Amino acid sequence: MSSLESIIQNRIDAEPGLRESMSLYDELRQFDIVVSSMSSVEQSIRIPPQQLQAIQRKRERAKELQLQYGLSHLAVHNKLQEITWDAAAASRHHRHQEAQSAPKTNSNKAKKTPPLRVSDAMTAHMLSLAEWAVGMDTNSHESDKTRFILDVGCGTGLLCNYLKQFTSSTSNSNSGSSNTNNNKKKVSTSSSALHASIDRAADDSSSQSVSVKVFGVDFSGEMVKIAQESHPDATFVQTDFLQYIPPPEVGSFDRIIFNESLHNFLNVEDTLRYAATLLNTKTGRILLSNPKGFAGIVTQRAVNQWLSPSLLPNSQELELLADQLNLQLLRAPDTTSPHYLAVLATR
Repeated sequence: MSSLESIIQNRIDAEPGLRESMSLYDELRQFDIVVSSMSSVEQSIRIPPQQLQAIQRKRERAKELQLQYGLSHLAVHNKLQEITWDAAAASRHHRHQEAQSAPKTNSNKAKKTPPLRVSDAMTAHMLSLAEWAVGMDTNSHESDKTRFILDVGCGTGLLCNYLKQFTSSTSNSNSGSSNTNNNKKKVSTSSSALHASIDRAADDSSSQSVSVKVFGVDFSGEMVKIAQESHPDATFVQTDFLQYIPPPEVGSFDRIIFNESLHNFLNVEDTLRYAATLLNTKTGRILLSNPKGFAGIVTQRAVNQWLSPSLLPNSQELELLADQLNLQLLRAPDTTSPHYLAVLATR
C-alpha cells in the first residue's frame, strides 16, 4: 500500500461510521444491480429467504448510521471525495516542501528533479477545451463583456493556465494583450505546431479583448487552497457543486466546465440539470472534458466506484438530455478519440 493510500485509509477510519457505511452501501448496490431486472415474484423464487433477510438488516443498519452520523449514500460519496483529494493535495504539498528544503550544492553535477512534462496530446486537448470556453459566439451578446466561467471540480486550478492562452486576463480587468503574451510560457510543450497554435490563439483573443473571471468549486479544501494561492485573480470555494450558489454579482455563468470531474458525481443527469439552471440563458455553454476519454473512465470505475461512480455520457445520451434541458448539443464526443470533449449550449 502506498503512503498516499495509507493516509486515505487512516482518514476513513478516523470518521465515525464511515467505513461501515461504505461496506453496507457497496453490498446493497451490488444486490440491487442483481435484482434490478427481477420482478418481486422472481426475487422470492430465486433468492433464498435468508439472503433477503440479511439484506433487509443491512438496509436498516445503513439507516441507523445515517440517522446517527448523517451518512447518507450521497454524504458518504462526498466525504470520500473530500478525503481522497485532500490527501492527494497534502501529499503534493509535502513533496514540494521537501524539494524546497533539500540542501543546496554548488556542484554543477548535482542531481536535479526533472520538471513535470505534459504530453503534447494532453496539452492539445486542454488548449482545445480552453478555446471552446473562451471562443466568441456568433451572437452579439458575447461581444465586449467579461465572461464568467465556473470550473466544477477545479482541483488546483490547472484550467486557468490554459485559459490564459486565449484571454487578455483571468480577472475582471482588461489588461490587454501583453498579459496574454507573457502567459504563453505557462504551458510548455515540445511541439512547434502547438506553439504556433498558442501564438495564433493569443493574437486572436487579444484582438477581441476577451476577458474572463474564473470561479471554481471542489470537494477538497486542500485543493481549493492551492488553487487560490496559484491563481489569486480567480475565486475558489470548497463545496459540493449541487449546493453551490453563484455570487450575487455574477448571477449566472457563460461557461460551466467539467474537466475530469463529471464522472465523480453520483448522477450525471442531475448534475447537468443543475448546471443548466446556472447558465446565462443567452450565452451559456456547458463543457464536458476528460483527457482519459471513455475507456479511461471505464477503467477508473472498475477500480473504485466511490471515486468514479458514473460513466461519461455518449452522443445519444447527451442529445436526449439536451432536449430535456432545452439545450443543443454543439459538439458531440468522439468515441474514437482517446480524449473526451462535448459542448452543450443554450438554444
